[in-house]
Amino acid sequence: MTEVRIVAPERPGYGLSDFRRRTTLAQTADDMTAFADALGLERLAVIGVSGGGPFAVATASAMPERTVLLALISPVGPVADCHKQIRLSKLHRLIFTRIGRSSPAIASFFWSLRGLVRIAPGIAYRALMQRVPLTDRTVLVRPEVRLNLRTALREGLRPGISGARQDLRLFCAPWGLPLAEIDVPTIIWQGSDDPIVPPGAAYHLAETLPNCRLDVVQGGGHYWVFGAFERVLDAAQAALRV
Repeated sequence: MTEVRIVAPERPGYGLSDFRRRTTLAQTADDMTAFADALGLERLAVIGVSGGGPFAVATASAMPERTVLLALISPVGPVADCHKQIRLSKLHRLIFTRIGRSSPAIASFFWSLRGLVRIAPGIAYRALMQRVPLTDRTVLVRPEVRLNLRTALREGLRPGISGARQDLRLFCAPWGLPLAEIDVPTIIWQGSDDPIVPPGAAYHLAETLPNCRLDVVQGGGHYWVFGAFERVLDAAQAALRV
């Protein structure tokens, strides 16, 4: 069995990671390239979950010769490039085509979220539970998952909202990445009933990447991976074994 070492760097501006202003998504790969160089990683499987998806795609674009697998789980897709061709919920359309293009609106949204997570985490979690499908709720009621998510949200936003503001700004703008040229083995796992990110954008991304397999989790929401992460690890092990 191939031994897999999991290294999970925090994105700029979250937790212990310093904020670094980036004007394009491609520039975010600079940190990951330096990170891989520092650890001496010549071959790696790049895994991106949710908002980590665009960063993972940028990393694979910058290091195609090192990336043996690009694994994307419920990723934010290139909404700006396909929003006229895909179905968006009213909330997704509000976030990705209006709030995400207004700096004051982004700031107001994330300061409110940060305050709620810090002052009333229980209320924030119950609000999340009301938005997700039953398949997600069965995962989110597990004590270890609840602790993981609440801790991650609180620690991620502890230093402020600069990282989150930049992420949403980059996600909502055209990505500017040569998606059709990122010819690395790719798997996208996407829940069909995901209310957090637009599934249509993930499907569009799967169609655009030239070497991509799309695995639709039928009836799955956004958090299915908490109960099935071995599926992702198995794929990473297989890719690294070659």
